[in-house]
Amino acid sequence: MGYSALRKRELMRVVMVAGTFPPAICGVGDYTGRLAMALTSAGVQVEVVTGRDCSLRNVYALVRSLRHGPILHIQHPTERYDLYLGPQVLSLAVPPVVTIHEFGRMRPLDRLSTCLFFARPRHLVFTTRGERDTACRHAPWIRAKSVVIPVGSSIRPVEGTGARSSGKILYFGLIAPRKGIESVLKLAALIRAGQLPYVVHIVGAIPDKLGEYARGLQSASVQLPIQWTLNQSEQRVAEILSESAVAYLPFPDGASDRRSSLKAVLEAGLACITTVGKQTSASLRSAVRTADRPEEALTIFRQLDASMETRQSLVRGAREYVNSCSWDIIARSHIDLYTRLMETSGR
Repeated sequence: MGYSALRKRELMRVVMVAGTFPPAICGVGDYTGRLAMALTSAGVQVEVVTGRDCSLRNVYALVRSLRHGPILHIQHPTERYDLYLGPQVLSLAVPPVVTIHEFGRMRPLDRLSTCLFFARPRHLVFTTRGERDTACRHAPWIRAKSVVIPVGSSIRPVEGTGARSSGKILYFGLIAPRKGIESVLKLAALIRAGQLPYVVHIVGAIPDKLGEYARGLQSASVQLPIQWTLNQSEQRVAEILSESAVAYLPFPDGASDRRSSLKAVLEAGLACITTVGKQTSASLRSAVRTADRPEEALTIFRQLDASMETRQSLVRGAREYVNSCSWDIIARSHIDLYTRLMETSGR
């Protein structure tokens, strides 16, 4: 890298706007934290603005702070935007880079408000090709100003301390609707009905406002062979992943490249059983085993649990998949985008 490129990196400043940021529990907030960390490690100056600081009442002060030239990058949507349209109003005052998460899964009103970001962005980032294609069908003019940059693992892996556990199948992710946890409970019920010597280990975090939902799941699973490990530190979760051998992540709409929890499981070296959907890429299909129903998942789990060779073969393919979307690569893709925007603006 030449002196001029190094100098650009030194001068690169990014204000990252996200309603939620760790330790608050939110998938997009976790993504923002990992991205900010990766960019900082690469030499970019990153300031994160969260919560009420990016509400409508604070937009004017935020606009004034952006007059001196940092790149504005908005993550959308996240929890805890005080007034929902604050980031959109900010984007009209200061053209930003905007990462749009899960556009295809938004409710109609949320999707309509998200389309305000399409008015005058500097650039749009989508996390999968399918998400970008869906957005472009609603707003064809954004294709020239959009790019796909994948998400990475939500957890930094750690080295395991010994042999991985057998007879245990892991679920990892947020304890929230539309994550497939009900299918995990059905798998546990099958294990109990068959009097099989297996245990389901549910590892996750409970988002704000979903405590009642989580308590309902726990109440429904009292008689099932389920172990719950909730709201632990990232280090502890990484240790649990390193000690586990097989995971079951039955996403109702299918596995896709935007699933950071899935990538965390694969990067940690687990063989994973999951579901297929419209956005399940060919490369992802080769990294996992798929099951439409809990009954199929149990059959596959018994095969994987009985054969270390079969598990290791699957894990090797999974490692190739996650290596293509490491946080180093993700950070470089963002820096390349920021650099092009700075050159275009003459800065």
